[in-house]
Amino acid sequence: MASTLTNETVLEWHAELLEHAARVLGAAVLSTDPSKLDWVPAPTADSKARSIYDQVHECVNVNRRSAKRVLGVDPGPFQQGEHTFKSPEEAVTELKAATKELADAVRSMSFEDLNASFDTPMGPMKRANVLAITLGNMHYHAGVVNSYQLMLGDQEFHFTPDMLFA
Repeated sequence: MASTLTNETVLEWHAELLEHAARVLGAAVLSTDPSKLDWVPAPTADSKARSIYDQVHECVNVNRRSAKRVLGVDPGPFQQGEHTFKSPEEAVTELKAATKELADAVRSMSFEDLNASFDTPMGPMKRANVLAITLGNMHYHAGVVNSYQLMLGDQEFHFTPDMLFA
């Protein structure tokens, strides 16, 4: 990375941040006991907690939708649906593929595109905000996975090379 950020490198930097967040979330998923990836904590009868697989599935959907938004394409209504992951490796592969779509879309943008707005169900939103939300979403879910690991008795900090910047 250049020692001085320019308009062009800001986009590359953000694309790298997105890919890094997917690696962090992926490392958390892969360090979780595979038999627990569909586990849902239910502290109350009306809990809306979701499994780790469900959370990865959300990130895949959000990243693909955000890639369309960044490219100026309306992704249509959000449809969460059910995950179909059969293994942690499949979930991580899908997450990284969806994140690559988004990172490639970011790399195709011009710096001026960051301020372009579009309508969403929440009101007008700039592309820059979509990128911030998407990045935060993956980091948030990595933290949730770590919390689930603790609830399931895993006290180890799982630091892997995937968590480092390449």
